[in-house]
Amino acid sequence: MRSPALALSVGMSNYLARSGTRMPIPSTRGWAWLGVLFWVGGTAGTGALSIATGGGGSGAAPFWIALPVGGVVVLAFGNFFNGLKNEARHVGTPWCSTLGWGGFTWSLGVATVAGLVVGDLAVQLLTEFVTNWVALIASVGPIVVAMSPLFVTYALMIGAFWPALRPSSDDRR
Repeated sequence: MRSPALALSVGMSNYLARSGTRMPIPSTRGWAWLGVLFWVGGTAGTGALSIATGGGGSGAAPFWIALPVGGVVVLAFGNFFNGLKNEARHVGTPWCSTLGWGGFTWSLGVATVAGLVVGDLAVQLLTEFVTNWVALIASVGPIVVAMSPLFVTYALMIGAFWPALRPSSDDRR
């Protein structure tokens, strides 16, 4: 074998197979209903926000592109901050769980606004990605502004995980 990495991986596989140590096979799961719920809810929320603001931002993208793209943004934010919220439950106190829920809920609101902005700019961003990268950098500005309220989410999540970050009394000795 010419590649040391290949030799190492073949050797490890052989060792694991012969020693009886098996890597766990992940179980098959059904539909990711929570992800579907985030996407559908995000698409509906982006549409409601678009109607409430008088038809959205720039209107550069048709609604059948802008709304699903907004749903994908909500899906990404919701999935990430839902995982953090679930981890905060295990930190210990009820305050940690409450702060985790607060951060998660706030992030969904921010994601809906950011999803509306990204959805409205979707066609423009794709066009500029292919044709003009300097303009693409300038076009990202409204997205950054729309996502700026996430500092509240991060502050709430830091508060949720604070007891786990502080050293225990045993560590201070």
